Amino acid sequence: MGVVGDGGLMGNPGLRSETRAPGGNNSCIYQKDIYHDDMKGKESNGRTNQSLFAMLGLLSLGPQTGYELRKLSDASIQHFWRESYGQIYPSLKELERRGWATRTVEHSNGRPDRQVYALTETGEEALREWVAAPAKPEVPRNELLLKIFFGRRVPAELNLRQITEHRDRFAKELEGYEGTEQWIRTEYSQHPDLPYWLLTLSYGKRYTEAEIAWCDEAAAKLKEIADQEQRTNNAVPA
Repeated sequence: MGVVGDGGLMGNPGLRSETRAPGGNNSCIYQKDIYHDDMKGKESNGRTNQSLFAMLGLLSLGPQTGYELRKLSDASIQHFWRESYGQIYPSLKELERRGWATRTVEHSNGRPDRQVYALTETGEEALREWVAAPAKPEVPRNELLLKIFFGRRVPAELNLRQITEHRDRFAKELEGYEGTEQWIRTEYSQHPDLPYWLLTLSYGKRYTEAEIAWCDEAAAKLKEIADQEQRTNNAVPA
């Protein structure tokens, strides 16, 4: 899992916007998106609701500006929960409206004012209730599988090429996750959140390993089909 700054973990006094990871890899932990119910009233846009709790969780690590939250999100949860820059500020305004966060303006000579958001006790309670609620399952959308499902319409070699490229991407991700695990075990060995970060990292590693194994299986089958297609084509008279 990514962390922020040299002076400590997210939310500690040394909070900075830079991110670090072994070899410059800011890949944190990959998971499929997770979806949850709003414990304090549902809205028409479920994704907006979930964004509120993502921001609550990040604010539980310490007071931050919207810009710092964006950098923190990129460094920690982006591979299983992505928030666009355009979602962050509306979410912060809604958190403030609900009384789940406060906003403090910090003035600085010669520089723009900083609007710093902090979690309230009510926000902390809402976050605890949301974390405790059952996660809502969601069927993922996978363009590669959609194409493979209809793959008979093109030569097997084209499908095989997509599988090979897909495998290469996941092999690189797996290398990054293994490096990240070594790094956070060393840098944050005593941090109380470490076991939870490692659980999400383990999910990402196992998911990636399963993708690689499936790619190997699919590639072997597609090679058989491609060879059969080649033999059929060669047998056709000119």
